[in-house]
Amino acid sequence: RVLFRSGMPLIGPLVRDTNAARFGATLGALVGAGVPILKALQGAAQTLGNRAMRTDAERAQVAVTQGGSVARALGESGRFPPSLITFISLGEQTGQLADMAERAAARLADSVERRTLWLVSLLEPALISGRLLEIDRKNCRDRRTEGSTQSEGGKRDTVESTDPRPTPPREIPEGTPIGISVEGIGNKGRTKIGRAHV
Repeated sequence: RVLFRSGMPLIGPLVRDTNAARFGATLGALVGAGVPILKALQGAAQTLGNRAMRTDAERAQVAVTQGGSVARALGESGRFPPSLITFISLGEQTGQLADMAERAAARLADSVERRTLWLVSLLEPALISGRLLEIDRKNCRDRRTEGSTQSEGGKRDTVESTDPRPTPPREIPEGTPIGISVEGIGNKGRTKIGRAHV
């Protein structure tokens, strides 16, 4: 009902025709199976997801009990599509209500399918662009988070490398030989003097 009142040129008619197609198909199937018209209208009304259209279908039941026409009762509010009203009216006049209701439902279903595909083709580029934008934003957030983590790690490394405490000298046990050879040159050539000890 909100969609009809808001005058949306795309969504409103799709919702209306979808409900009308479901209503016509159910009505035709029930009448064709031999269900009385009042019971058929009641069953078809239960398939309507739109509350205003369901109310119109329930009023049509009352009109039929008073000897009125189904097509006229459904057409008073203007919520049901004219094609469905026309086919139901022809079905009442010719005694082929089941067949006419099902034919109207089939035409409405085909129309809904075509318009839905057309609407999806219009919205698909926008949906893809929105998805790509979302992925780009997520990547930017990840890069900022990674850069912040690396910055904090660099600060910790800097603090550790600039520790002002001096490194204590290594103690060497007494008597440990130092690996340094002292060589001298005598009259007979190179002579290794020996190793120094602590």
